[in-house]
Amino acid sequence: MIRALVVLIIPISFVAAAVGVALIAVSGHRMAHAGALQNAESRHHAARATVGSGLEKVAVAVCGIIGILGVITLLTNVIRSTSNLQPAFLGLLAIVIVLLAPALLWRTRWRVPAEGLATMAMAGVAVLTGFSIGFAFVPLVVLMILLCARQLRAESSKSGAARA
Repeated sequence: MIRALVVLIIPISFVAAAVGVALIAVSGHRMAHAGALQNAESRHHAARATVGSGLEKVAVAVCGIIGILGVITLLTNVIRSTSNLQPAFLGLLAIVIVLLAPALLWRTRWRVPAEGLATMAMAGVAVLTGFSIGFAFVPLVVLMILLCARQLRAESSKSGAARA
């Protein structure tokens, strides 16, 4: 089982990165066009009205927990360390902290692009941790890919409805 997950790290991470970039591009494009049409108050109410599905809540919650653990790890290592902080370790922790973005931006219009960014970050964490614990992140990367695919379908249906 673990060997199968290890083999899947690289291909799933490539798919996750592509889907994350696509979600950021599509939702960013939609937000740019919607921003010209709506005022700030209506955007705020629209963002509060979108609650999110169960899949989205689970994925964002798990990413948020991992992000909080990353913040705690960074803080404890900065406090306890004298000057032995490895740049690769700090880079990995910075990527892990990006996983907090969807949770922090939950009730804003930036939630969907943050989910794409978190998907790419989770893929990066899986690759960087590679063959030590990277296999443990593969199921979450798959969950984030499913979430991004669902959001892309929702974005395409919004843009199709707007054109009609």
